[in-house]
Amino acid sequence: MLQLNSPEVEETIKAIYSSDIQLKRIRKELQGISSLGSHNYKVSLTSSQLGVKIIIELPEDSLRELIKEPIKLIFPVIFEIYLDAKFPFVSPRLYCKSNFYEPSLADGRDFIDDVVEQLWTPAILLKDVTLMLTKFIKKINRLPTPESSQTIGKYYVDKLYDLEDFLSMGSVEVLPAQEIAEKGKTEERYLAISESFFLSFAIQDKKTNCVKLLFNAPIKSIMNIKKNKDNNSTLVFSFHDKNKKSGITQNVYQVQEANKLVEYLINIGQKFGMKVNRTVKKLQDLSLEEVTAKSYENIDIEELLEDITIFESKLETDISVDVINYLMALYQKTIEYLSAFNDPAYADFVDRLHSLLNRKDVQVILQSQEEHQNKTGGASKSSRRDEDEEEKKEGPAESKFQIEDDLHNPNLYPHEKEDKTVSLKNDSSKTQKQTNNKKKYDDEEEDEPAGIDLGDNL
Repeated sequence: MLQLNSPEVEETIKAIYSSDIQLKRIRKELQGISSLGSHNYKVSLTSSQLGVKIIIELPEDSLRELIKEPIKLIFPVIFEIYLDAKFPFVSPRLYCKSNFYEPSLADGRDFIDDVVEQLWTPAILLKDVTLMLTKFIKKINRLPTPESSQTIGKYYVDKLYDLEDFLSMGSVEVLPAQEIAEKGKTEERYLAISESFFLSFAIQDKKTNCVKLLFNAPIKSIMNIKKNKDNNSTLVFSFHDKNKKSGITQNVYQVQEANKLVEYLINIGQKFGMKVNRTVKKLQDLSLEEVTAKSYENIDIEELLEDITIFESKLETDISVDVINYLMALYQKTIEYLSAFNDPAYADFVDRLHSLLNRKDVQVILQSQEEHQNKTGGASKSSRRDEDEEEKKEGPAESKFQIEDDLHNPNLYPHEKEDKTVSLKNDSSKTQKQTNNKKKYDDEEEDEPAGIDLGDNL
Protein backbone atom coordinates (compact mmCIF):
# COMPACT_ATOMS: atom_id res chain seq x y z
CA MET A 1 0.00 0.00 0.00
CA LEU A 2 1.43 3.37 -1.06
CA GLN A 3 1.22 6.79 0.56
CA LEU A 4 -0.07 9.42 -1.87
CA ASN A 5 3.25 11.28 -1.81
CA SER A 6 5.21 8.13 -2.68
CA PRO A 7 7.12 8.18 -6.02
CA GLU A 8 5.71 4.73 -6.83
CA VAL A 9 2.21 6.23 -7.11
CA GLU A 10 2.99 7.61 -10.57
CA GLU A 11 4.10 4.18 -11.79
CA THR A 12 0.99 2.58 -10.34
CA ILE A 13 -1.48 4.88 -12.10
CA LYS A 14 0.45 4.72 -15.39
CA ALA A 15 0.12 0.94 -15.32
CA ILE A 16 -3.68 1.33 -15.36
CA TYR A 17 -4.29 4.50 -17.37
CA SER A 18 -2.71 5.33 -20.73
CA SER A 19 -4.78 8.37 -21.70
CA ASP A 20 -3.22 11.76 -20.89
CA ILE A 21 -6.68 13.07 -19.96
CA GLN A 22 -7.16 10.27 -17.43
CA LEU A 23 -3.65 10.61 -15.99
CA LYS A 24 -4.10 14.35 -15.43
CA ARG A 25 -7.46 13.73 -13.79
CA ILE A 26 -6.09 11.03 -11.47
CA ARG A 27 -3.19 13.25 -10.40
CA LYS A 28 -5.61 16.10 -9.71
CA GLU A 29 -7.85 13.78 -7.65
CA LEU A 30 -4.97 12.50 -5.53
CA GLN A 31 -3.69 16.02 -4.87
CA GLY A 32 -7.18 17.11 -3.84
CA ILE A 33 -7.58 14.26 -1.33
CA SER A 34 -4.08 14.88 0.05
CA SER A 35 -4.99 18.51 0.75
CA LEU A 36 -7.65 17.44 3.27
CA GLY A 37 -4.96 16.78 5.88
CA SER A 38 -3.82 13.59 7.56
CA HIS A 39 -5.47 14.56 10.86
CA ASN A 40 -8.95 13.95 9.49
CA TYR A 41 -8.22 11.37 6.78
CA LYS A 42 -5.51 8.72 6.51
CA VAL A 43 -5.17 8.03 2.78
CA SER A 44 -3.19 5.39 0.88
CA LEU A 45 -3.28 3.86 -2.59
CA THR A 46 -3.03 0.40 -4.06
CA SER A 47 -4.03 -1.30 -7.29
CA SER A 48 -5.48 -4.51 -8.67
CA GLN A 49 -5.89 -6.01 -12.12
CA LEU A 50 -9.14 -4.05 -12.45
CA GLY A 51 -8.07 -0.57 -11.37
CA VAL A 52 -6.79 1.77 -8.67
CA LYS A 53 -7.97 1.67 -5.05
CA ILE A 54 -7.83 4.71 -2.77
CA ILE A 55 -8.08 3.63 0.87
CA ILE A 56 -9.51 6.24 3.28
CA GLU A 57 -9.54 5.77 7.06
CA LEU A 58 -11.38 8.20 9.31
CA PRO A 59 -9.62 8.32 12.72
CA GLU A 60 -11.93 7.98 15.71
CA ASP A 61 -11.06 11.33 17.36
CA SER A 62 -11.55 13.39 14.23
CA LEU A 63 -14.74 11.53 13.27
CA ARG A 64 -16.34 12.14 16.66
CA GLU A 65 -15.39 15.79 16.33
CA LEU A 66 -16.90 16.03 12.83
CA ILE A 67 -20.15 14.18 13.60
CA LYS A 68 -20.82 15.85 16.96
CA GLU A 69 -23.26 13.19 18.20
CA PRO A 70 -23.01 9.86 20.07
CA ILE A 71 -21.55 7.25 17.74
CA LYS A 72 -22.77 3.64 17.83
CA LEU A 73 -20.20 2.50 15.28
CA ILE A 74 -17.23 0.18 15.77
CA PHE A 75 -13.83 1.64 14.92
CA PRO A 76 -11.84 1.77 12.70
CA VAL A 77 -14.00 3.21 9.90
CA ILE A 78 -12.36 2.52 6.54
CA PHE A 79 -13.61 3.07 2.97
CA GLU A 80 -12.23 2.30 -0.45
CA ILE A 81 -12.78 4.37 -3.58
CA TYR A 82 -12.27 2.06 -6.52
CA LEU A 83 -11.46 3.58 -9.94
CA ASP A 84 -11.63 1.28 -12.94
CA ALA A 85 -9.83 1.81 -16.24
CA LYS A 86 -12.65 4.01 -17.61
CA PHE A 87 -12.66 6.56 -14.79
CA PRO A 88 -13.75 9.43 -14.76
CA PHE A 89 -16.14 8.64 -17.59
CA VAL A 90 -17.77 5.97 -15.46
CA SER A 91 -18.64 6.25 -11.80
CA PRO A 92 -16.16 5.12 -9.14
CA ARG A 93 -17.34 2.51 -6.67
CA LEU A 94 -17.29 3.17 -2.95
CA TYR A 95 -16.83 0.17 -0.67
CA CYS A 96 -16.81 -0.19 3.11
CA LYS A 97 -13.62 -2.00 4.14
CA SER A 98 -14.10 -2.37 7.89
CA ASN A 99 -16.86 -3.90 9.99
CA PHE A 100 -17.91 -0.69 11.72
CA TYR A 101 -21.62 -1.58 11.66
CA GLU A 102 -23.74 -4.70 12.24
CA PRO A 103 -24.77 -6.34 10.01
CA SER A 104 -21.50 -5.54 8.25
CA LEU A 105 -21.49 -3.19 5.29
CA ALA A 106 -18.10 -4.56 4.21
CA ASP A 107 -19.66 -7.03 1.79
CA GLY A 108 -18.87 -5.68 -1.69
CA ARG A 109 -21.82 -3.30 -2.01
CA ASP A 110 -21.22 -0.01 -3.82
CA PHE A 111 -22.37 3.00 -1.75
CA ILE A 112 -21.37 5.82 -4.13
CA ASP A 113 -24.99 6.80 -4.92
CA ASP A 114 -25.87 6.87 -1.22
CA VAL A 115 -22.92 9.16 -0.52
CA VAL A 116 -23.17 11.69 -3.38
CA GLU A 117 -27.01 11.48 -3.48
CA GLN A 118 -27.13 12.22 -7.20
CA LEU A 119 -26.25 10.61 -10.50
CA TRP A 120 -22.52 10.47 -11.11
CA THR A 121 -20.97 12.98 -13.50
CA PRO A 122 -17.26 13.58 -14.26
CA ALA A 123 -17.67 17.00 -12.62
CA ILE A 124 -17.81 15.37 -9.17
CA LEU A 125 -14.38 15.32 -7.54
CA LEU A 126 -13.14 12.56 -5.24
CA LYS A 127 -12.13 15.21 -2.70
CA ASP A 128 -15.82 16.13 -2.42
CA VAL A 129 -16.79 12.46 -2.18
CA THR A 130 -14.34 12.07 0.71
CA LEU A 131 -15.84 15.07 2.52
CA MET A 132 -19.31 13.57 2.04
CA LEU A 133 -18.31 10.44 3.96
CA THR A 134 -18.98 12.19 7.27
CA LYS A 135 -22.61 12.81 6.29
CA PHE A 136 -22.93 9.20 5.12
CA ILE A 137 -21.55 7.87 8.41
CA LYS A 138 -23.99 10.05 10.30
CA LYS A 139 -26.78 8.53 8.19
CA ILE A 140 -25.58 5.02 9.08
CA ASN A 141 -25.29 5.98 12.74
CA ARG A 142 -28.96 7.07 12.73
CA LEU A 143 -30.44 3.98 11.08
CA PRO A 144 -33.48 2.91 13.13
CA THR A 145 -32.78 -0.83 12.96
CA PRO A 146 -29.89 -3.03 11.78
CA GLU A 147 -32.12 -4.38 9.00
CA SER A 148 -32.39 -0.85 7.56
CA SER A 149 -28.80 -1.09 6.36
CA GLN A 150 -29.83 -3.71 3.80
CA THR A 151 -31.74 -1.10 1.79
CA ILE A 152 -28.62 0.91 0.91
CA GLY A 153 -25.80 0.11 -1.48
CA LYS A 154 -26.04 -2.07 -4.57
CA TYR A 155 -24.39 -4.81 -6.59
CA TYR A 156 -23.95 -4.96 -10.35
CA VAL A 157 -25.00 -8.16 -12.10
CA ASP A 158 -22.79 -9.05 -15.10
CA LYS A 159 -20.05 -6.69 -13.88
CA LEU A 160 -16.53 -7.75 -12.92
CA TYR A 161 -15.24 -8.02 -9.35
CA ASP A 162 -11.96 -8.96 -7.74
CA LEU A 163 -12.44 -12.21 -5.84
CA GLU A 164 -9.53 -11.30 -3.58
CA ASP A 165 -11.63 -8.45 -2.18
CA PHE A 166 -14.28 -10.89 -0.96
CA LEU A 167 -11.70 -13.37 0.33
CA SER A 168 -10.23 -10.59 2.48
CA MET A 169 -13.59 -9.61 4.02
CA GLY A 170 -13.87 -11.02 7.52
CA SER A 171 -17.66 -11.02 7.49
CA VAL A 172 -18.03 -12.83 4.15
CA GLU A 173 -17.82 -16.59 3.65
CA VAL A 174 -16.53 -17.57 0.18
CA LEU A 175 -17.01 -21.15 -1.02
CA PRO A 176 -16.28 -22.82 -4.37
CA ALA A 177 -19.31 -24.50 -5.93
CA GLN A 178 -20.80 -25.97 -9.08
CA GLU A 179 -24.09 -24.55 -10.35
CA ILE A 180 -26.36 -27.16 -11.91
CA ALA A 181 -28.40 -25.82 -14.80
CA GLU A 182 -30.92 -27.50 -17.09
CA LYS A 183 -30.07 -30.92 -18.50
CA GLY A 184 -27.60 -31.44 -15.65
CA LYS A 185 -24.99 -29.05 -17.07
CA THR A 186 -22.62 -27.73 -14.40
CA GLU A 187 -20.70 -24.47 -14.27
CA GLU A 188 -17.93 -23.49 -11.86
CA ARG A 189 -18.98 -20.82 -9.36
CA TYR A 190 -17.92 -19.02 -6.22
CA LEU A 191 -20.59 -18.32 -3.60
CA ALA A 192 -20.03 -15.32 -1.32
CA ILE A 193 -22.31 -15.21 1.72
CA SER A 194 -22.31 -12.06 3.83
CA GLU A 195 -24.46 -11.17 6.83
CA SER A 196 -27.01 -9.61 4.47
CA PHE A 197 -26.61 -11.00 0.95
CA PHE A 198 -26.12 -14.18 -1.09
CA LEU A 199 -23.88 -13.76 -4.17
CA SER A 200 -22.93 -16.13 -6.99
CA PHE A 201 -19.94 -15.43 -9.25
CA ALA A 202 -18.68 -16.96 -12.49
CA ILE A 203 -14.92 -17.21 -12.92
CA GLN A 204 -13.63 -14.96 -15.68
CA ASP A 205 -9.87 -15.34 -15.17
CA LYS A 206 -8.40 -17.87 -12.75
CA LYS A 207 -4.93 -16.32 -12.87
CA THR A 208 -6.11 -12.92 -11.70
CA ASN A 209 -9.12 -14.09 -9.65
CA CYS A 210 -11.37 -11.90 -11.76
CA VAL A 211 -15.05 -12.93 -11.39
CA LYS A 212 -18.38 -11.80 -12.82
CA LEU A 213 -21.45 -11.41 -10.62
CA LEU A 214 -24.31 -13.60 -11.88
CA PHE A 215 -26.81 -13.48 -9.05
CA ASN A 216 -27.44 -11.63 -5.81
CA ALA A 217 -30.27 -11.75 -3.30
CA PRO A 218 -30.84 -10.70 0.32
CA ILE A 219 -30.37 -13.47 2.86
CA LYS A 220 -33.86 -12.71 4.16
CA SER A 221 -35.32 -13.55 0.71
CA ILE A 222 -34.28 -17.21 1.01
CA MET A 223 -37.48 -19.22 1.29
CA ASN A 224 -35.99 -22.68 1.59
CA ILE A 225 -32.84 -24.69 1.04
CA LYS A 226 -33.10 -28.44 0.60
CA LYS A 227 -30.32 -30.97 0.77
CA ASN A 228 -30.55 -34.60 -0.25
CA LYS A 229 -29.64 -37.09 2.44
CA ASP A 230 -27.63 -39.17 -0.04
CA ASN A 231 -26.05 -36.34 -2.06
CA ASN A 232 -25.02 -34.14 0.85
CA SER A 233 -23.17 -31.68 -1.36
CA THR A 234 -26.21 -30.75 -3.49
CA LEU A 235 -28.35 -27.83 -2.33
CA VAL A 236 -31.47 -26.34 -3.92
CA PHE A 237 -32.05 -22.69 -2.98
CA SER A 238 -35.46 -21.06 -3.40
CA PHE A 239 -35.51 -17.26 -3.25
CA HIS A 240 -38.51 -14.98 -2.96
CA ASP A 241 -38.55 -12.98 -6.21
CA LYS A 242 -41.25 -10.34 -6.66
CA ASN A 243 -40.17 -9.80 -10.27
CA LYS A 244 -41.21 -13.30 -11.33
CA LYS A 245 -44.79 -14.36 -11.88
CA SER A 246 -44.21 -17.51 -9.85
CA GLY A 247 -42.70 -15.45 -7.03
CA ILE A 248 -39.71 -17.80 -6.79
CA THR A 249 -36.20 -18.11 -8.22
CA GLN A 250 -34.49 -21.46 -7.78
CA ASN A 251 -30.75 -22.14 -8.00
CA VAL A 252 -29.11 -25.55 -7.58
CA TYR A 253 -25.51 -25.84 -6.38
CA GLN A 254 -23.06 -28.56 -5.48
CA VAL A 255 -20.99 -27.36 -2.53
CA GLN A 256 -18.33 -29.57 -1.01
CA GLU A 257 -18.60 -27.66 2.26
CA ALA A 258 -22.40 -27.72 2.24
CA ASN A 259 -22.65 -28.31 6.00
CA LYS A 260 -20.47 -25.29 6.64
CA LEU A 261 -22.67 -23.17 4.40
CA VAL A 262 -25.85 -24.40 6.09
CA GLU A 263 -24.51 -23.67 9.57
CA TYR A 264 -23.28 -20.25 8.50
CA LEU A 265 -26.75 -19.33 7.21
CA ILE A 266 -28.36 -20.62 10.40
CA ASN A 267 -25.97 -18.55 12.52
CA ILE A 268 -26.72 -15.42 10.48
CA GLY A 269 -30.44 -16.00 10.88
CA GLN A 270 -30.17 -16.44 14.63
CA LYS A 271 -27.87 -13.45 15.00
CA PHE A 272 -30.22 -11.07 13.22
CA GLY A 273 -33.58 -12.17 14.55
CA MET A 274 -34.84 -14.93 12.28
CA LYS A 275 -36.49 -17.93 13.89
CA VAL A 276 -34.69 -21.23 13.40
CA ASN A 277 -36.69 -24.43 13.06
CA ARG A 278 -35.19 -27.86 12.54
CA THR A 279 -37.60 -30.46 11.24
CA VAL A 280 -37.45 -33.87 9.61
CA LYS A 281 -39.90 -34.07 6.77
CA LYS A 282 -40.95 -37.19 4.89
CA LEU A 283 -41.95 -36.66 1.28
CA GLN A 284 -43.99 -39.14 -0.70
CA ASP A 285 -43.69 -39.82 -4.41
CA LEU A 286 -46.65 -37.94 -5.86
CA SER A 287 -48.97 -39.71 -8.24
CA LEU A 288 -51.38 -38.02 -10.63
CA GLU A 289 -54.31 -39.01 -8.43
CA GLU A 290 -52.69 -37.50 -5.34
CA VAL A 291 -51.91 -34.25 -7.11
CA THR A 292 -55.45 -33.73 -8.35
CA ALA A 293 -57.13 -34.92 -5.14
CA LYS A 294 -55.48 -32.53 -2.69
CA SER A 295 -57.60 -29.70 -1.37
CA TYR A 296 -56.37 -26.16 -1.87
CA GLU A 297 -55.82 -25.74 1.86
CA ASN A 298 -53.30 -28.56 1.94
CA ILE A 299 -51.35 -27.60 -1.16
CA ASP A 300 -47.79 -26.42 -0.56
CA ILE A 301 -47.33 -24.10 -3.54
CA GLU A 302 -43.56 -23.95 -2.99
CA GLU A 303 -43.22 -27.72 -3.36
CA LEU A 304 -45.56 -27.67 -6.35
CA LEU A 305 -43.40 -25.07 -8.12
CA GLU A 306 -40.30 -27.05 -7.22
CA ASP A 307 -41.83 -30.21 -8.72
CA ILE A 308 -42.54 -28.29 -11.93
CA THR A 309 -38.92 -27.17 -12.16
CA ILE A 310 -37.74 -30.74 -11.64
CA PHE A 311 -40.03 -32.34 -14.22
CA GLU A 312 -39.48 -29.61 -16.81
CA SER A 313 -35.80 -30.54 -16.56
CA LYS A 314 -36.65 -34.26 -16.57
CA LEU A 315 -38.64 -33.83 -19.79
CA GLU A 316 -35.50 -32.74 -21.63
CA THR A 317 -33.94 -36.17 -21.18
CA ASP A 318 -37.01 -38.41 -20.75
CA ILE A 319 -39.86 -37.55 -23.12
CA SER A 320 -42.18 -40.28 -21.89
CA VAL A 321 -45.93 -40.52 -21.38
CA ASP A 322 -45.50 -40.65 -17.61
CA VAL A 323 -43.39 -37.50 -17.44
CA ILE A 324 -45.69 -35.60 -19.82
CA ASN A 325 -48.85 -36.56 -17.94
CA TYR A 326 -47.26 -35.79 -14.60
CA LEU A 327 -46.09 -32.35 -15.75
CA MET A 328 -49.54 -31.59 -17.20
CA ALA A 329 -51.10 -32.48 -13.86
CA LEU A 330 -48.68 -30.19 -12.03
CA TYR A 331 -49.46 -27.32 -14.40
CA GLN A 332 -53.21 -27.84 -13.99
CA LYS A 333 -53.02 -27.99 -10.20
CA THR A 334 -50.87 -24.84 -10.08
CA ILE A 335 -53.32 -23.03 -12.36
CA GLU A 336 -56.23 -24.08 -10.14
CA TYR A 337 -54.43 -22.98 -6.98
CA LEU A 338 -53.35 -19.56 -8.28
CA SER A 339 -56.74 -18.93 -9.88
CA ALA A 340 -58.48 -19.74 -6.59
CA PHE A 341 -56.56 -16.91 -4.94
CA ASN A 342 -56.91 -14.55 -7.93
CA ASP A 343 -53.16 -14.58 -8.48
CA PRO A 344 -52.33 -13.34 -12.01
CA ALA A 345 -49.29 -15.64 -12.06
CA TYR A 346 -51.64 -18.44 -13.19
CA ALA A 347 -51.38 -17.08 -16.77
CA ASP A 348 -47.71 -18.06 -16.90
CA PHE A 349 -48.58 -21.68 -16.20
CA VAL A 350 -51.42 -21.62 -18.73
CA ASP A 351 -48.83 -20.58 -21.31
CA ARG A 352 -46.48 -23.34 -20.17
CA LEU A 353 -49.23 -25.94 -20.51
CA HIS A 354 -50.13 -24.72 -24.00
CA SER A 355 -46.48 -24.74 -25.04
CA LEU A 356 -46.13 -28.31 -23.80
CA LEU A 357 -49.19 -29.48 -25.72
CA ASN A 358 -48.03 -27.70 -28.88
CA ARG A 359 -44.69 -29.50 -28.97
CA LYS A 360 -44.64 -31.92 -31.91
CA ASP A 361 -42.70 -34.59 -30.02
CA VAL A 362 -45.22 -34.42 -27.16
CA GLN A 363 -48.16 -34.65 -29.59
CA VAL A 364 -46.64 -37.76 -31.19
CA ILE A 365 -46.27 -39.49 -27.82
CA LEU A 366 -49.78 -38.56 -26.64
CA GLN A 367 -51.25 -39.74 -29.96
CA SER A 368 -49.37 -43.01 -29.61
CA GLN A 369 -50.78 -43.41 -26.09
CA GLU A 370 -54.32 -42.82 -27.34
CA GLU A 371 -53.95 -45.38 -30.14
CA HIS A 372 -52.56 -47.91 -27.68
CA GLN A 373 -55.49 -47.36 -25.31
CA ASN A 374 -57.95 -47.86 -28.15
CA LYS A 375 -56.34 -51.17 -29.08
CA THR A 376 -56.28 -52.44 -25.51
CA GLY A 377 -59.69 -51.10 -24.51
CA GLY A 378 -60.93 -54.58 -23.64
CA ALA A 379 -58.69 -54.86 -20.62
CA SER A 380 -60.82 -55.22 -17.51
CA LYS A 381 -60.93 -52.47 -14.90
CA SER A 382 -60.71 -55.03 -12.15
CA SER A 383 -57.48 -56.36 -13.59
CA ARG A 384 -56.04 -52.87 -13.64
CA ARG A 385 -57.11 -52.31 -10.04
CA ASP A 386 -55.31 -55.49 -9.05
CA GLU A 387 -52.17 -54.26 -10.76
CA ASP A 388 -52.46 -50.92 -8.99
CA GLU A 389 -52.82 -52.57 -5.62
CA GLU A 390 -49.81 -54.77 -6.31
CA GLU A 391 -47.76 -51.73 -7.36
CA LYS A 392 -48.65 -49.92 -4.14
CA LYS A 393 -47.41 -52.89 -2.13
CA GLU A 394 -44.16 -53.27 -4.02
CA GLY A 395 -43.48 -49.55 -4.54
CA PRO A 396 -43.04 -47.81 -7.86
CA ALA A 397 -41.05 -49.49 -10.61
CA GLU A 398 -37.47 -48.33 -10.85
CA SER A 399 -38.08 -46.77 -14.27
CA LYS A 400 -40.70 -44.34 -12.92
CA PHE A 401 -39.58 -41.12 -11.29
CA GLN A 402 -36.83 -42.69 -9.24
CA ILE A 403 -34.25 -40.61 -7.47
CA GLU A 404 -31.11 -40.78 -9.55
CA ASP A 405 -27.80 -41.02 -7.73
CA ASP A 406 -26.07 -39.77 -10.90
CA LEU A 407 -24.86 -36.26 -10.07
CA HIS A 408 -25.56 -35.21 -13.64
CA ASN A 409 -29.23 -35.21 -12.74
CA PRO A 410 -29.36 -34.19 -9.06
CA ASN A 411 -32.44 -32.02 -9.44
CA LEU A 412 -34.66 -35.03 -8.80
CA TYR A 413 -33.56 -35.38 -5.20
CA PRO A 414 -36.53 -33.63 -3.54
CA HIS A 415 -38.56 -36.82 -4.19
CA GLU A 416 -36.44 -38.87 -1.82
CA LYS A 417 -38.54 -40.75 0.69
CA GLU A 418 -36.88 -38.97 3.57
CA ASP A 419 -35.69 -35.39 3.49
CA LYS A 420 -34.36 -33.78 6.62
CA THR A 421 -35.05 -30.09 6.87
CA VAL A 422 -33.83 -27.07 8.77
CA SER A 423 -36.00 -23.95 8.71
CA LEU A 424 -35.17 -20.32 9.30
CA LYS A 425 -38.29 -18.21 9.39
CA ASN A 426 -39.29 -14.62 9.93
CA ASP A 427 -42.13 -13.88 12.33
CA SER A 428 -44.87 -13.53 9.70
CA SER A 429 -43.87 -16.23 7.27
CA LYS A 430 -45.17 -19.46 5.85
CA THR A 431 -47.35 -20.30 8.86
CA GLN A 432 -49.42 -17.18 8.42
CA LYS A 433 -49.80 -17.83 4.70
CA GLN A 434 -51.00 -21.41 5.19
CA THR A 435 -53.58 -20.46 7.84
CA ASN A 436 -55.05 -17.73 5.68
CA ASN A 437 -55.88 -19.36 2.34
CA LYS A 438 -57.49 -16.20 1.05
CA LYS A 439 -54.20 -14.39 1.04
CA LYS A 440 -52.46 -14.24 -2.33
CA TYR A 441 -49.29 -16.24 -2.73
CA ASP A 442 -47.23 -13.19 -3.65
CA ASP A 443 -48.65 -10.93 -0.92
CA GLU A 444 -45.82 -11.78 1.49
CA GLU A 445 -43.97 -8.81 2.90
CA GLU A 446 -40.75 -8.18 1.01
CA ASP A 447 -38.79 -8.17 4.22
CA GLU A 448 -40.49 -11.26 5.59
CA PRO A 449 -40.33 -14.14 3.07
CA ALA A 450 -41.61 -17.58 3.80
CA GLY A 451 -38.48 -18.78 5.53
CA ILE A 452 -35.55 -21.06 4.94
CA ASP A 453 -35.96 -24.82 4.79
CA LEU A 454 -32.55 -26.43 4.79
CA GLY A 455 -32.74 -30.08 3.73
CA ASP A 456 -29.93 -31.59 5.74
CA ASN A 457 -28.79 -34.66 7.64
CA LEU A 458 -28.81 -32.68 10.84
